[in-house]
Amino acid sequence: MSTISWTASAILLSGLIIYGVSLFAAFVLNVSHLSAFKTIIAENLGRNVGLPASAVGAFCIVIIFWELFPPQQLEQGVSLELFGLAFTGPTGPVTLWIACYLAFVLSIKSLTRK
Repeated sequence: MSTISWTASAILLSGLIIYGVSLFAAFVLNVSHLSAFKTIIAENLGRNVGLPASAVGAFCIVIIFWELFPPQQLEQGVSLELFGLAFTGPTGPVTLWIACYLAFVLSIKSLTRK
């Protein structure tokens, strides 16, 4: 794995740990000063937990593709072709992340009642 992938994964992991500790403290430990956080999260779990999980899932898909199909040259990245448009270089992973994230969000939206 490259330095950039390790750095991005470390930043993602630290954010997940902070978010997870906050959820654990609010729901399991019943910390009193996190009661507002608890009510915000409990009002709509799909929006408050599902959207960050969608971002993490989309990031994981991009990293997996980046590692399985590494670029052959420094300028070349993940190539992606959607709707007749070719995305290469740095736009490939960004477009793949956006497409995965939107697919996750649309599936959450279709499964929730609100």
